[in-house]
Amino acid sequence: MTRGRPSVRTVLAAVIGMLVLVGCQGTADDGPRQAPPLSGPDLQGNPQDIADLAGEVVVVNAWASWCGPCRDEMPVLEAALDAHGDDGLHVLGINTRDQPDAAQGLVAETGVTFPSVVDTEGTIAVEWGVSGMPQTFVVDRDGTIAAHRFGAVDQEWIDSTIAPLVHGASEAEGGGP
Repeated sequence: MTRGRPSVRTVLAAVIGMLVLVGCQGTADDGPRQAPPLSGPDLQGNPQDIADLAGEVVVVNAWASWCGPCRDEMPVLEAALDAHGDDGLHVLGINTRDQPDAAQGLVAETGVTFPSVVDTEGTIAVEWGVSGMPQTFVVDRDGTIAAHRFGAVDQEWIDSTIAPLVHGASEAEGGGP
């Protein structure tokens, strides 16, 4: 092999390698962050504000009626609220880029009782970092986003992620409250 200009393969390999390394590097946003603001009218026109829930565990779920997995997870979120609501769990939806009649229809169909802030333009979802639907964030009692799930939640995720935050580590580990 002669020395000289590197081959196209060598250059491509180097570029791809650098892109992979850059893509794997963390950013300052990778760590825990405070929950962004979340306020506005809900589907019934009532004002909602996550700030009113300070000191509680809040599940924030971005959803839309046109999202099939969103429809599937609604009863799971409602069941979590039923199971843990008396212990300080709240669920607050972000109904994103949806038609009001369709959103209200899905709420009626699934029987959910938790409020959802209307986000017609998707600006609230963007502030939360939503890049697809559904997405769920868990805000701990300190106002920090403690967990994030892209895709539909299931009961296993509720039990392993939300229940320990609501009930504290001692109960989740089998100890008392």
